[in-house]
Amino acid sequence: MKRAPAVIWTLAVCCGGLGACDRPGSEGPRDAPATFLGAVVLNADDTIERVAPDAWASTAAQFADAIEGLALHATPGALVLAMEHRRFEPTVLSRTDSQRLTGATASAGAAIVVGSGFVSEFQSLEPLGLLQIDGKIVSPVSPHGYTRILGVRDGRLGVLARREYHRGLLESALQVGPGIVEGGTLDISPRERNLPAYFRAFIATCDGRDLAGVTTRPMHLFDLGNELLDLFETAAVDCSEVANLSGDREALLGLRAGPRTFFVGNPNSARAALIAFRDTPSGSRHGRPE
Repeated sequence: MKRAPAVIWTLAVCCGGLGACDRPGSEGPRDAPATFLGAVVLNADDTIERVAPDAWASTAAQFADAIEGLALHATPGALVLAMEHRRFEPTVLSRTDSQRLTGATASAGAAIVVGSGFVSEFQSLEPLGLLQIDGKIVSPVSPHGYTRILGVRDGRLGVLARREYHRGLLESALQVGPGIVEGGTLDISPRERNLPAYFRAFIATCDGRDLAGVTTRPMHLFDLGNELLDLFETAAVDCSEVANLSGDREALLGLRAGPRTFFVGNPNSARAALIAFRDTPSGSRHGRPE
């Protein structure tokens, strides 16, 4: 494979795996839900490998197998990464005045990144509600719209109802939603199927681990929630909360093993915030060889 020159990086990403430029009409108009989401592997030598949708699960499995404390689960409509608490520590990342936040920049120091720009805004740099980083409020809580607060305290991820949040409760946090599972039970009405289906990114908090995932096709939250509850039962994991990070064209899941990173979604889209999972101080991400 030839090295992708920097000058054609954007075009290579767009046409090679992310914008599906060789698939006329695959994404549809920007005000309509996407019908295609690209995936790529970024290599250490700057080459880019396209990954077809039917190879997402097998590619993600190759990366997950190389990382200790990480397991991949595939439901009929989603890829789900399960990260053991003893190995991974979550953090909320936000753009700074000096650095543009993207999936590619975030993955440089993390094993997993997950996030979204929300369906209503393309490449949004403004958070739609709360964004708190290391105790500092970057954007206040919105009393309307997204109903969950996803945050980090003492190295653990938590999901709260918006009404339960106060500034001293979490170190870092962002407003997400809606909730998909609350208290271990489905928290979405079947009426949600009357809305359009979208690509989704999501987070789950579980006993002994956290889950991060992305759907492999446009889905309704009601159907995604039922798939995840089935997964929790078959995989024998106790997950109390699942929160939607919204998504569609901006849904993102990145998985890094050694010098290579697998992305579902656009790794170069600018973000207001992302969730990253890094090695704990006593852990090592190198794990098993690829």
